[in-house]
Amino acid sequence: MRGAVCISAGSFFSLAASIIMVFAHIGQINTSAIPRVLSMIKIDVNGLGTGISAASPSTSVSGLYANTTSLGQLGSEGGLRQSYRWGLLNSAGYTDGTFGTANSSHFGLRFKPFEAILSDVPSSLQSAVSSAVPSSTFTDGGYTGRYSIAAFYIIFIGSCLAFLTFLFGVVPQQWFQAFAALLSTISALALAVGAAIWTALWAKIKTVNGVTVGSGSGTNLGIRVVFGNGIILTWVAFGVMLFAIIPYFVSFRALRRDWWATR
Repeated sequence: MRGAVCISAGSFFSLAASIIMVFAHIGQINTSAIPRVLSMIKIDVNGLGTGISAASPSTSVSGLYANTTSLGQLGSEGGLRQSYRWGLLNSAGYTDGTFGTANSSHFGLRFKPFEAILSDVPSSLQSAVSSAVPSSTFTDGGYTGRYSIAAFYIIFIGSCLAFLTFLFGVVPQQWFQAFAALLSTISALALAVGAAIWTALWAKIKTVNGVTVGSGSGTNLGIRVVFGNGIILTWVAFGVMLFAIIPYFVSFRALRRDWWATR
């Protein structure tokens, strides 16, 4: 009886973690209602025009932002969006909370925020933007791209293992339960590592939030990095998988004891 209860509990937790990670993975695959609100990191640049004007008063920022009624493809130097959001599989730019353009989704997206933003800046203003934004982790696409792709694969593996845990865990046999306990442990570890990498990336690049430009007390550069709910979902899935480990381990012990009792 205890084994059956534990199997049900473990199955519930592993399936819940799998569903949570489905939502984490669909962030920004397109700009429809659900994907557009899910992201690992969001970057607002609606104040960058003011920052550029303060850094270089002689520079006209006319045309810096894209036409809000007719958006071209991202990365075509057609003008900045007001905000950019990155998911695990795709990124998108928005002129407001709902109207935006998504890139083409592909497996294993590298997070290179400054390169993505700069690729939307009209060519006549790229030099001014590059000069105003100081060199940091935010501008180092090699660093952020390297760690984000590693985090993606680790999270993807952890998500797959969570679902495999559910499949193996529903079988009321001792070795299936033992394997489910092992898979749930590895899944939880992978999700924790992936979430930690993304959290560290956010912590490193958010220093750009406090950058000021211009003379005197200075004007804020106008770039704001925001912690995404996709990272929160990944941390939640990690916690849920931790709860799955104990029921599977207890059910394995119970089934093993019952097996020996019949010998």
